[in-house]
Amino acid sequence: MQFVTGTLQEMTDLEHQIFVFGAPFRATFFGNATWDEENFSMIGSNPNGAKTIKLQEPMSLGNDVYGIVHIDEIAFAPTTFAEYASLYPDDEVLLSRIPEGDYDDYTPQQYVSEVIIGANYSIINV
Repeated sequence: MQFVTGTLQEMTDLEHQIFVFGAPFRATFFGNATWDEENFSMIGSNPNGAKTIKLQEPMSLGNDVYGIVHIDEIAFAPTTFAEYASLYPDDEVLLSRIPEGDYDDYTPQQYVSEVIIGANYSIINV
């Protein structure tokens, strides 16, 4: 399994960035999302209700190094930003999360993996 590593603050910040493109898009896609204020997380489930989605808590890997599971290790809907925009043309919140630029053919997972994480963080296999 791949982990993205860095300081506690870096991993906390990265997880919040990932969350914007991960869980809300997937939960919106499946039409079942709720905001859990107490745990500061979006919780959604797939159509059969089997899996919940929420923020990861960075885990200590020792020596002041923290990690979160790389987004490529998590299954997300294969829907692109352009497809989301066409499926939900009146959803201002979702549309505001779509990045500007030439990313219409990217999935949220692909955008996070290639653009946000890219070569900006150390990645280890555990």
